[in-house]
Amino acid sequence: MQGVEKNTLGLYLLGVENKENKMNVTFTSYDKAQSTDASLIGKEVHMFEASGLGKAPYKFTYYDDLKGTCQYCGHNLHYRFWLNSADGKTFHVGSDCVLRSGDEGLIKIADAIKAKIAKERALERFKEQVAEVKNLMKEHSGLLSAQPHPYYGLTEKHSLYTSFENSLYWSGKSNIPKLLKRLKEVISNL
Repeated sequence: MQGVEKNTLGLYLLGVENKENKMNVTFTSYDKAQSTDASLIGKEVHMFEASGLGKAPYKFTYYDDLKGTCQYCGHNLHYRFWLNSADGKTFHVGSDCVLRSGDEGLIKIADAIKAKIAKERALERFKEQVAEVKNLMKEHSGLLSAQPHPYYGLTEKHSLYTSFENSLYWSGKSNIPKLLKRLKEVISNL
């Protein structure tokens, strides 16, 4: 991250280098009317501290899925990661700003939460797809039962319906989308 930008303290940021959990922040000038902390000029500080969100270190408190904007960069958020600063300030940032901060402890927590969210979403998608397969099979059971099984033909025990029933039973999570697609194709061709 290079270039000149003005942070919320009114200090003009010339350049930033990531050094583990701290940012080496260089300021070129100081706007006394807006600044609250002149002691930050030329010192190594955490990027959240440099923007006035509180003093490092930061402690993760919780996350929520209420929409909002990041208090560090201002971008829209899907998930807010709430942090407490060493001086007692509470604020929220997005996962991208947590990653950009270089703070390994916060990054580890954010990565674990993002993995948990992804797993929950995948499970929800899987459940929805299984429910859709079951509903389509129930809705079109007469048509599917009247069609021959792909391997055994049409017998008393075997039909296209039983083929899909067995496929649903034996399919793993990764095969359910394929099964749903195939079921929709078969139904549209009947």
